[in-house]
Amino acid sequence: MKKTELRPLDRRHDILLPSALSSHNILVRRVQQWVKGKKVILFKIDRLPPHVPITSPLLELIFGDPTQYTGPSFILEERTEWVEVGKQPAARFNCHAYSLGERVGLTPEDWVEGEPTDLSMDTNPMQILLSAYFTPFRTLDVAHAHSLVHDQGLREGDVISFTYERPYWGIVHQHSGRVMHVNSENWLTSKFQVGRLIVTSIKDALEFYPDTRKVRVYRFRGD
Repeated sequence: MKKTELRPLDRRHDILLPSALSSHNILVRRVQQWVKGKKVILFKIDRLPPHVPITSPLLELIFGDPTQYTGPSFILEERTEWVEVGKQPAARFNCHAYSLGERVGLTPEDWVEGEPTDLSMDTNPMQILLSAYFTPFRTLDVAHAHSLVHDQGLREGDVISFTYERPYWGIVHQHSGRVMHVNSENWLTSKFQVGRLIVTSIKDALEFYPDTRKVRVYRFRGD
């Protein structure tokens, strides 16, 4: 069967929307796109909210002085625009923008919300883009997420998202990243809030998101 051609967002067709203030009192520029008849609101953030206090060694790697961290996680080192920008603690994209990335036409200047908000006009941009460009591949209760570590069916670049559901809102995507193979295990490359782009185990990443109920894996339809 012939694959349906997937066309990334044509950013020349961005529709500018009025800017608005976020819950952190930060001015957010917004653009609108259409994907399969659904509007997608993307954010442009000029000033980031403050990062969380450094209370663990891994947070030192993410937000602080990487030379003070001695654990197994590490800053991602690849020659891509995402990585070059993501090494800096002031990068203005978030985890969802990175996990979907250039495959859907996003750039390191984009911020993708993972739940409906007033600023996203009560739409869930992450869910809309996943539905348009990706296929659900695995869905596990968080208690069984450890099985993903050695799941040989996962490919590098698959998207892993930590989720829960809310009435009327549907799936809320708290955090997401891309699968990376590290020493024959499936690890996660992702960006934590306003921190650096790092590689960490799924277990360590989950510790920052205790509300997670389901861990979902998505595969790009062009793969």
